[in-house]
Amino acid sequence: MRKSGNRIVSKARLPAGLALAACLCLPATTAMAQVDPVGDGKRIAQKWCINCHIVEAGGSRGGDTAPPFTHIAKDPATTPERLRGFLVDPHPLMPNLDLTRQEIDAIIAYLQSLAAE
Repeated sequence: MRKSGNRIVSKARLPAGLALAACLCLPATTAMAQVDPVGDGKRIAQKWCINCHIVEAGGSRGGDTAPPFTHIAKDPATTPERLRGFLVDPHPLMPNLDLTRQEIDAIIAYLQSLAAE
């Protein structure tokens, strides 16, 4: 215990208070990370997928060894569930990017935005 002015403050309360403060900050951080899933998905695609796919609508920059993202997005068989399963366990020619759930959701959001164009 230490004395602070006229109050005695327990040292045991300090770590608990810091932990509580950190927990209160986490939801805000998570919410901030989810502000633009479409933009995040596009950035991820530009980083990881562009070697094999054209990732932008009307784009010409990217590989031609796999279908363009616009074709994937507009294929009626492309559902969020199918994309999620595919990105978790890709085909043998596609590298396993070991994407997080949040990254997968962002890529799906980006593909859905392309389907709407």
